[in-house]
Amino acid sequence: MRNAPAPVQSRTEQRKAKLGGHVGEVSTDDQPVRARGTAPGAAFRLPVRQPRRRSRRRVADTPRVTGVVEVRTYKLLPGTGGEFHRTVIDEVMPLLERWGTKVVGFGPSLDDADLYFLLRVYESVEDLQVSQDEFYGSDEWRNGPREAIVSRIENSISVVVPAGDLDASRSR
Repeated sequence: MRNAPAPVQSRTEQRKAKLGGHVGEVSTDDQPVRARGTAPGAAFRLPVRQPRRRSRRRVADTPRVTGVVEVRTYKLLPGTGGEFHRTVIDEVMPLLERWGTKVVGFGPSLDDADLYFLLRVYESVEDLQVSQDEFYGSDEWRNGPREAIVSRIENSISVVVPAGDLDASRSR
């Protein structure tokens, strides 16, 4: 006579049987489940797994800047970075603010005080051109800080990019 086949058990059931019925058990009545081989009163509770947090912000969570950004860099005459920066802070920034220009960043390079940057946002390339023509043609600029700024610049480079291109979370 043949023996009847053993009932099929899942791996979890096999592990429970081997280890005394405590594998993967979580108390349903908020009472701890005692691990096999532990003294009475010694209890453990399997940790409840928390969902992983994303380390990067999702594009949908990132506010998008629209329009264009002008990235302007200046190579200043040697030793003039400190005075250039003081003039920008004391005279140019208040002037740009009065003219409604949105400056999103400016300052000296971290590795060379005679390298400088200015980031400005405009609604479009056309808005940039009209705004800058009006600003740089104004008496307020020409009779104001213009000479103190221009006299310290060896050369400058301006790059205009769509504002969305500055979103580093997007890949191409």
